[in-house]
Amino acid sequence: MHKKEIVYNIFGWAFILLAVSTNELVSGFLFDKRGSYDSSLDRTLLYFFNALCFFVAYVLLKRKQWLGNLGLFMVSLILSFFIADLLASRFINVGLQGEKRHIEYLGKEGNCYPYVKGYEMPVKRRSSKSKIDESCVIYDKRQRQAGFYPDRSKDVALVGDSFTFGEGVKDDATLGYILGERFEDYNFLNLGHSGADIIDIYQVVSNLLKEQKDVKQIIYFFNINDALMSEEIASAQKFIIDFQNVRLGNIQRNDSFVTKMLLKSYIYRLIDSVYNLRKESKLTIENYLDIYSIEKNKENLSNTLLLMLAMDTASKKNNVHFQIVFYPLLYKTIVGEFPFKSIHDSLLAYCRTSNIHCTDAYPVFESQVSLKEFIVHPLDYHPNEKANRLVANYLLDKLNL
Repeated sequence: MHKKEIVYNIFGWAFILLAVSTNELVSGFLFDKRGSYDSSLDRTLLYFFNALCFFVAYVLLKRKQWLGNLGLFMVSLILSFFIADLLASRFINVGLQGEKRHIEYLGKEGNCYPYVKGYEMPVKRRSSKSKIDESCVIYDKRQRQAGFYPDRSKDVALVGDSFTFGEGVKDDATLGYILGERFEDYNFLNLGHSGADIIDIYQVVSNLLKEQKDVKQIIYFFNINDALMSEEIASAQKFIIDFQNVRLGNIQRNDSFVTKMLLKSYIYRLIDSVYNLRKESKLTIENYLDIYSIEKNKENLSNTLLLMLAMDTASKKNNVHFQIVFYPLLYKTIVGEFPFKSIHDSLLAYCRTSNIHCTDAYPVFESQVSLKEFIVHPLDYHPNEKANRLVANYLLDKLNL
């Protein structure tokens, strides 16, 4: 027997052995440890790989050299991809796998996120449902609302949405706590509420003026998604990414067999998530610009501005100083452009003409090319402690306290 034939035989039987052993090696080591995938699809991939191995073994043992080379290349390519995918799933974590979750713990509320290095939170735990490591933060709402320095003689009310409340950050990383550190004579009452729009905030301010006469300062941290919008614009809102929360579970994909198989791959899911976020981000930018378009949202935009003025007017009648801080959405394009600068400029112009005390916090972040270091998590674009501290420092000589 020639050396060449010996080599063919060795490789042929090796591929037969590989085909037989993959049932345990591949299924047990690669698929089962990933969890929660459709096992029938796993088996389909495994059977395909086994068949390919038997095919290569056949052409090698039958001396079909060109077919053997082709089959060897295909097997090597598939095996290399499996290995690369396995390594990527173990060592590459950009935080786009999993979902942000709302939790309740000992009567308090909080949020959990897939664990990502660099975005750690006070509590690390293993999710019993998804079988992944999570970082969690618990909120003490009563403490935030009462303020962290109740013995101080002067109270300042902070109103707004989840940016004001401090979603995603621990209690001592909220605006209320940090401003209390900066302004030592004041106790800051955090009355922010996740999901609030300007009508909700107007009601909070109205109740404050009626019920809490000791509050002589109100600061509204305005987020551009607080504005009112038409039904048409609201229906076009993107619930995959709104530059506050990222909801990859809302991505609409076709239910084909090929798509299901591809989604088994960690690398494919990662590429798919990044692609969809880029695409949806462009649509979300358009949606926000439409909200502040006179042509597309005139009546609702006008009512938004009138509510700002109404809060300021009512506060002045009650000898309460009302001021607005425009807290920017923490998003810039891949080239470092802040797409909502025109919105901030138009709001500031309205404040000047209406004699409302307004401050824009965007200059804090203007020099930054990327704002990723200022967000809570890759799945949550709310400001983190670093962002809140920068804004608080910036406001030291801007707030009229």
